[in-house]
Amino acid sequence: KQYDTAANLASYVASTVPVWAAGAQAFVEWRDNVWFYAYGELAKVQAGQREQPTVDEFLTEITPISWPSAE
Repeated sequence: KQYDTAANLASYVASTVPVWAAGAQAFVEWRDNVWFYAYGELAKVQAGQREQPTVDEFLTEITPISWPSAE
């Protein structure tokens, strides 16, 4: 999306340009879901409820971002 950092993309969540705000909101929601999932799976590994996946294996478990159709 041509943003130089995730923080810059997220900063557009309050933009007065609806398409920019929608894209930023989609990213923020996706980012939150990724971290929520990651910490949950880390807790499972630490509790012995699952084996530690490789980075590549773990990345396949992450749901891809769904950008708003207006972008």
